[in-house]
Amino acid sequence: MLNEDLFAELGLAQEATPEENIAVYTMDFANCYIEVTDAEGRTPVDEKSPLIAACYDEDCAFLWFAEFKNFAAFKKVFAAHAPGSTSLLAALSAVSRGQEQSEL
Repeated sequence: MLNEDLFAELGLAQEATPEENIAVYTMDFANCYIEVTDAEGRTPVDEKSPLIAACYDEDCAFLWFAEFKNFAAFKKVFAAHAPGSTSLLAALSAVSRGQEQSEL
């Protein structure tokens, strides 16, 4: 079962969203941030279910999303880069464009 500690190990912070009554996992980058949810837009709890990392600009406008088949695939990308780094953002963006999907 996924929990806050597993995401914290990868540099993500848990944030409550009172309007939806869920928690999402977030990470800030230089000019944007990501929110991580399950495929239904809720708090991720199942490590074998898909995860979505949605990227938003500083004004909270949606930019793109990257879908991961499970937590292991998600962790593989995050563990290979420093939290909040441009290389991590580039890797996530590549996943969103399908360039890394075959490996995940």
